[in-house]
Formats: sequence, C-alpha cells, structure tokens
Amino acid sequence: MKADGTGLRQLTDDPFKDRNMGFTPDGQRIFFMSDRGGAYETWSIRPDGSGLERVTSNSKRGVWWPAFSPDGSVFVAPDGLNSYLIHLGSPPGATRVEPLPPLNDGDFWFDAFDWSADGKSIVGSRGRGSDQFGVVLYDVASRRFERLNEKGWGPRFLPDGRRILFSDRSSVFLIDSATKKEHLILPAPTEAFLIWFVPAPDGKSIYTLRQLTESDIWMADLK
Repeated sequence: MKADGTGLRQLTDDPFKDRNMGFTPDGQRIFFMSDRGGAYETWSIRPDGSGLERVTSNSKRGVWWPAFSPDGSVFVAPDGLNSYLIHLGSPPGATRVEPLPPLNDGDFWFDAFDWSADGKSIVGSRGRGSDQFGVVLYDVASRRFERLNEKGWGPRFLPDGRRILFSDRSSVFLIDSATKKEHLILPAPTEAFLIWFVPAPDGKSIYTLRQLTESDIWMADLK
C-alpha cells in the first residue's frame, strides 16, 4: 500500500507461509521468505504481484529476513544459527552464499538485521536460540564484530549510519555506535505490545506493528 494507507492490495494468496519481506533498493522487487518449496527459502515478487521467482535453494536451514546492501547486489539473511551474505548472480536465481564468521561470544550467534547506507557495516543482535541479547555491529571489510550493549533486538540504522534504533521490552531505544550511549525514543504502549518497527528511509518517522490483546468478562444464565 501507499505510505498514506491507500492502495492496499494482496500479492500472494495460497496455503504457503510467506513472511519477512523487504524491498530491493530500487523498489522494483520484494524479497521474502517462503516455505512454498519445502524448507524456507528466499523468493521475490514484483509490487504488482507478478514475476514470482525463487532466489535461494538448498539452504541447510532456510534463510530469513533479507536485508539488502545499498547497491542491491547482495543481501544478508540469518538462518537461526548464523547469518549469510547472498550474492545475487545473473541470470536470476544464480546465487553465491557466503557465511559470516562466527561471533565467538560464548554460545551466541549473529542475527543480522540491517545494512548501513554506506555499505560498510551490518547491524544485528546476539542470538541464543530464538532469544536476542544486545546490538552488534559487523564490519564488512575487516570481518570483525563489535558488541554495543547487552539488551535489545531488531536493530535498524538511521540514515547517518552511526545511530541505531532497537527494540527492548516493547519500547524503542536509540544507541550511538561511537559513544555507545543510548536513550528511550518510543515508550512501551500501555494498551498493546509493540512487536515490530522500521524507520522510514529519511529517518524522520518510525512505522510500528503493535499487537492488541483484549479480554472481557461475560455472564450467562444457565437454563
């Protein structure tokens, strides 16, 4: 749909699980994870719903959450144990998968989420199983990690490539990757649970997904 909420349209309608989508940098395709081929793999589709294509094949565990480099030539995606650079080839469907080095932080693994605007860094979380414990930076050139804090998950770069937003206990925080100082941006809502957020490309707005659980008490007369 458009940014003002109009033009809503459905792109897939089938029994398969299609999840965790993201636009290519040029806006011409949407990449997402799907189990339509068996295990979860990355697929792509045009914004009008045409041109469905499989991108990755024979992943050991299936890759999730595609996040593109600024030039669109490679995306990073995790699989629950590690994260991988997927280099897109030609013709479409020809890919090269490059595993990132291990995090070497106990039994934690690097769960990649976003790419900096200059293409030099990837931000992610320290993962242990399905839980997340802090924001981590990965330097693409040196192949080195830097842990920024001990809490939060789902980190996203702001356009300056220095400040990073992350979620923790249904609140959104900002952390400066140089000073490692952080402060609260969006408090946890009292009536709902914030389960996802993403900043707008210009960094001036945050779009959120909130889960509202409502409970009511009724009384019935038994006849």
